[in-house]
Amino acid sequence: MGIFAQSELAQAVKNPYELARYLNSHEAVDWKQVWRLLGAEPADPNCERLGCAVDGVITIPMPSQAILVIDGAPGQSFLRFFEEKGGWRYAGTQFTDKARGYGVDRSGSGPLLRVENQCVSGSGWYAECVTLYDPSATDFEPFFRFTSYGWAIGYGATVSRTIYGRVEIDQDRIVLDSRVNYSINEELDLGSAEYRATYSRVPREKRFSISKIEPGLGSPPISAAEFDDLANLIEDKPANDRLIVYTLTRLKEIASGSNPEAKDWLRSVLMSTKDTPEKQLLQSMLDRK
Repeated sequence: MGIFAQSELAQAVKNPYELARYLNSHEAVDWKQVWRLLGAEPADPNCERLGCAVDGVITIPMPSQAILVIDGAPGQSFLRFFEEKGGWRYAGTQFTDKARGYGVDRSGSGPLLRVENQCVSGSGWYAECVTLYDPSATDFEPFFRFTSYGWAIGYGATVSRTIYGRVEIDQDRIVLDSRVNYSINEELDLGSAEYRATYSRVPREKRFSISKIEPGLGSPPISAAEFDDLANLIEDKPANDRLIVYTLTRLKEIASGSNPEAKDWLRSVLMSTKDTPEKQLLQSMLDRK
């Protein structure tokens, strides 16, 4: 990089909009120099090797700031700048998996930065998450994350489930509505459940915790820990002994019914379920047929 190019970049990093223009207009960008001039650790080390590009600039009026979104491989970097005293101050970076969408949402407490991305992916697992940031906070860390859509396929060893979630946010309160559809490998319906979880925090504190879980009509009551396991895709959770409680009505119908494939599936699930009254009930119903 020549002396003129270095001077041009040194000026550009002082303003997020100028930096965006610089990055868009130069094919060869010295990303190591970009991070050095910002005084930051490389958010995406692949930029130097594979190249990165500007995806957009998010403008937030209160407090006045701009978030420069850098599209890389395989993720995205969100560079935050505060406007102050007629200039701009770099205020941190968040690196995430490739975002499916991002933007500013309005809530009772003011604007919120929303980032949507794929958060779980694997054999039989998939989830999309929404991560929320508070632009009024001095740090650039998420204050809440939830699963907006996901599924886990049991492949004969457990109950499969599909998850849907959405939130409503007030200043010191978050309400998360989650719906879970249960099935046998997404083929045979095992019913559904709905829950409303209320999260609260002390005013001006960052951390939210569950203060109340309200089950929907016909949904079994669950604890805060059980809701976390159910509404998010966490490997090996919930355990089979909990899943058979959540789907007990339909499982009893299978145990006393005439579908041999469904019965074989249930026997397989019970073999990997610890001994509980629900397991004993279902096993005895299967043994009678």
